Amino acid sequence: MTLTVLLVLAQLDARCTRPAPPELSPDAGYAALFDATWARVLAEPDAVVLRGHSPPFPAKVGELSATWTRPLLRVNQRDRVSAVVSSPSSFIVPAPLVCPPGVRWGIEPLCDFSPTLSVLFRRGGRALSLYMCFDCQLVVVVRSVGGETSQPMWAEMGSAALWRRTFTRLAR
Repeated sequence: MTLTVLLVLAQLDARCTRPAPPELSPDAGYAALFDATWARVLAEPDAVVLRGHSPPFPAKVGELSATWTRPLLRVNQRDRVSAVVSSPSSFIVPAPLVCPPGVRWGIEPLCDFSPTLSVLFRRGGRALSLYMCFDCQLVVVVRSVGGETSQPMWAEMGSAALWRRTFTRLAR
């Protein structure tokens, strides 16, 4: 009985692990998410919109519809949101949550990803959506250009407390 329980636990542990991060600079993962063009969308957006989402959640993150929206019109709110998502330390990309090992960008983890909030940055024909799940502390980044949507890119929140504090205050 004890041996069986240990084997089952070992199998579960093998399915949901964090791989050792590769030897990358701390900013390398951030640069993969936001090159100069997308960094400009974050730094100089035409619009910033906070969105709320409720279950049931669709299989594809990009198909998630908002149950409510709140345009962030005040400069201090926009600056606060931009500061969080523009900081390389806000994302842990070199070692995203991987379930099972080897699955990385564009494929949802097997955990219960429930993005209750998202933020949309829009500049010209470009839109950048960040979907946040505070339960598993993941952020999914989806880019859109002229209606064409990218594959979702997964990253961990660098400081879940900072993300939660910033975005839940604005959602009230």
